[in-house]
Amino acid sequence: MTEPLPDPVVIGWVDVDALVASASWAAHADPDDLADALSSAYEECLLYEPLDNNRRVWTPDTVGPVPARLARAQALQARASIRESVSNGGDAQGFDGVQVTVFPLDWRVKQLLRPRKAVRKGPR
Repeated sequence: MTEPLPDPVVIGWVDVDALVASASWAAHADPDDLADALSSAYEECLLYEPLDNNRRVWTPDTVGPVPARLARAQALQARASIRESVSNGGDAQGFDGVQVTVFPLDWRVKQLLRPRKAVRKGPR
């Protein structure tokens, strides 16, 4: 008798098991920290309003497959958040003297979410 395969754990657009298997940084991250980073990265990516393949704003209600670039953007943003928390190099001080840590979207993440140049298929 074979055991059923466990359901994949998906946070946002990313399959966590596949990410841990493919990325060494994810394999070494604490599972709770990785889940938190992926959840916040998903929210940050959604707030940036990614575009679908027809240059319309993509929402979780959009019908059709999720473009792979969105999952890559989420994984890159999660990695950046984890690295920033370790290095603590993104601090900024506000007008009221309170210091907060800032995690801006990387330019590569922005390019994946809203590509500036369309990819042509076939001859020109």
